[in-house]
Amino acid sequence: MRDVQERRRAPSQRQLENINLLLAGGALVIGAVVGLVMLDDLTQFAGAGVRSVAETAAISSAVLSGLVFLGMLLAHQGRVLPWYGEVHPLRRWFNLFGLTLLIGSLTLFLLRGLGRVAAAAFIGLRLDTYSGATFIAATCALSVYFAAGIAGQLNTESLSVLVSGFLVLGAMMSAVNASDQEWWRVHFSALGMTPDLSGFAFNFTLVLTGIVVITLADFLTHDMRSWLE
Repeated sequence: MRDVQERRRAPSQRQLENINLLLAGGALVIGAVVGLVMLDDLTQFAGAGVRSVAETAAISSAVLSGLVFLGMLLAHQGRVLPWYGEVHPLRRWFNLFGLTLLIGSLTLFLLRGLGRVAAAAFIGLRLDTYSGATFIAATCALSVYFAAGIAGQLNTESLSVLVSGFLVLGAMMSAVNASDQEWWRVHFSALGMTPDLSGFAFNFTLVLTGIVVITLADFLTHDMRSWLE
């Protein structure tokens, strides 16, 4: 009964959409500022190095997406997830920490993967400061828009999809950056045995997936209780 009453007070789709657009607009401005500050007159579009346009966009988008996702959950937790207040505070904050890292890491892995594709497709491409800042701003805005939308509609099904997608992206990120290109001749866990980016990505993916699976268990427990009532 309490869940039903809270759901009735939940923000409408139009209200959530307006919030998402406002947050995306704020991310657009922040992304533009980051681009203007970080980029040189002619900066490599994609490729190795943090100062490339694509890499700057990926890192900025990941940070903003994670923060916006956390803020949306904290602001609308009582209405979007009314049952979540019954979870122990320490467990709740632990879950929120894991979900925030999940969204930020998922954004980073996805955009870095697209950046590698762009590096192979646009070899030698350089952008001026304003063009690069525009690209970063647009990337941040889109990332924040989707992150806010996910937070406003978070449920067991969407969380399951996010965890699965993150696990696949993390494994692919590790495999692509593997120093040993014949790692597959040994076993899958060989990706996590190297002290480089590949090993870190692999182990980080497994650890974070395990953390979020605990959160997923809370969602499943709530769903099962709802079915039995």
